Amino acid sequence: MSEVIQLRTCGMFLILLVLVYTLHLVRSNRLSAHLAISWIIAELVFLILILSDNVWAYAKSLVGESAVLYGALLLGTVWIVFLMLDSLTRISSLTVKLKEVNQELALALQRLDCLEEKDRKGLL
Repeated sequence: MSEVIQLRTCGMFLILLVLVYTLHLVRSNRLSAHLAISWIIAELVFLILILSDNVWAYAKSLVGESAVLYGALLLGTVWIVFLMLDSLTRISSLTVKLKEVNQELALALQRLDCLEEKDRKGLL
């Protein structure tokens, strides 16, 4: 039983550490709040799951004593993979948009240079 308490305490500490770091990234404007919200919600859900004895008792009744920790680890890992894929999808779409904006900017600068050149020559 003390082993389970140690695991829960370690898990709670790690999740709190990640939550504090996520909030620090948001506060320091290195991570956008609307992108971090899914991570913060996931961290809070994991924290609640670790702290809730009722959830653990229900999980033990469903899958057995030994499979609960492995199941929770698997569920957490799958959830984090989905969050990472969502973030990668957003990054990919923003990369495409940034490329298009850079191309439009280059064309606009080229047109501006042509107009300035014509203005210097007195053609306008």
